[in-house]
Amino acid sequence: MVEIPVISIRNFQIDSLSLRTERTVTVFFPPGYRTGVEYPVLFCADGQAVEGFSYSLSTAMEEGNTPPVILVGVHSDPRLRAYEYVDGIDSSLFLAHEHFFTDEVYRWAIAKFTLACAWPACGVFGFSNGGAFALSMGVRHREKYGVVIAFSIAGVPHRIEESEYARRPAARYYLSAGTREKPFRATGRAIARILAKNEVEHVITERHAGHDFDFWNSELCEAIRWAFPEDKLGNRGRQK
Repeated sequence: MVEIPVISIRNFQIDSLSLRTERTVTVFFPPGYRTGVEYPVLFCADGQAVEGFSYSLSTAMEEGNTPPVILVGVHSDPRLRAYEYVDGIDSSLFLAHEHFFTDEVYRWAIAKFTLACAWPACGVFGFSNGGAFALSMGVRHREKYGVVIAFSIAGVPHRIEESEYARRPAARYYLSAGTREKPFRATGRAIARILAKNEVEHVITERHAGHDFDFWNSELCEAIRWAFPEDKLGNRGRQK
């Protein structure tokens, strides 16, 4: 009989001054979560997907294949997603959402759950338009995010100036795309070349997949394993 892992997720409503509305935030806690222990934290675009990711993540963490990580998922508004996630379409909406994501939610999560958010153990994640958003946040808030995980990155690679990747401190980047989503794969490859040129630590993977959740779901466990290696962070069981 296959044991089903205990999954711990909670939804919260955050009243945002920047957005002038409420937005849902979904928080995933790793199996065996304990207060007073420092866990890596991954702030996620399209936070409504966190529940879907939680099943594979819980299994992988319980089996010891993926380190325990807290996910803070900021829900997107389907009507405004492209405007809030992609820099250059609507600057006012993008900046308002940026402030909500990187300041309001960031400070709320630290206070609510007493998170450490140490730079090497704090990351930002997204897929498709959310992948473009994760890249933008990685360079615009390099003092907060030590890891950027971006899947199936939408748009063109030069949306972010190449010089931004050359600035320090630089995050570590995990990029991935499917072989059946050629424009997204081309963008990922181009960004990987820019990162390599600027000597930024990164990895890029390509899977036999399309632009779909099943691909992103299976890849996230691999990305977290690379992003937060326990032999380097020494985070499991470490008391604050």
